Amino acid sequence: MKKSFYDVPEEDREEIVQLKPWLLQLPRGLPQGDDRTRYLFEIYNEYLSKSNVIQEESCASCRGKVFRKTIEAIETYEFYGVHGEY
Repeated sequence: MKKSFYDVPEEDREEIVQLKPWLLQLPRGLPQGDDRTRYLFEIYNEYLSKSNVIQEESCASCRGKVFRKTIEAIETYEFYGVHGEY
């Protein structure tokens, strides 16, 4: 089954959208050791990953993957709404 941005619980979708200003001001992607980074990894691993491979925060390329997927989710929520109004 293909995972969707709308598999993420609605309250988490709203939280993710609120993180956009923070994400856009980051110079090099997600910082390791930040609570917001850990939160986004939890969301990614639970709801957005298309494989069963758990992404680790200590992996720089994994932080980039989670960053890109989070930005894509935010753009989807901004376009279609956090409730999925098509």
